Amino acid sequence: MDFSGGVEPALADLQLIEDIMFKQKLPPGVMNVLIYYVMLRTDMKLPKNMLKNCEFMGAKKGTYGETSDGIGQKEAREYETFMKEKEQKGSKKPIRTELLPDWLQTDYSQFERKQVKSEEELEQKRRELEERLKKPKVRG
Repeated sequence: MDFSGGVEPALADLQLIEDIMFKQKLPPGVMNVLIYYVMLRTDMKLPKNMLKNCEFMGAKKGTYGETSDGIGQKEAREYETFMKEKEQKGSKKPIRTELLPDWLQTDYSQFERKQVKSEEELEQKRRELEERLKKPKVRG
């Protein structure tokens, strides 16, 4: 199956596949199955870590038939959970809360305790201020 539609694959992908084939001495058929499986599981992407883990597990077990079945499925599940966690982390915006120092925190209860001055006191204060304004300024 041709995933690229006839377009040349990226040089980095070719080097990755070549490295895996030569290091693990994989036959081309096994490598094709491995690439096919990984690309189906990862929405037609070729993640380097997933591909290397699949081939590494196959090399450890010594059989590549088990690799594409059991280990590939395990790796695909791990990759899917990783991608879900990655999406969830980015969706939350951090809430910034800063603590105020004690000297900056205002005790509003003292303002509430003050009683409103009576109308008479307010009227008297207003008259005093008007008288101050009427007096001529003395320059010295």
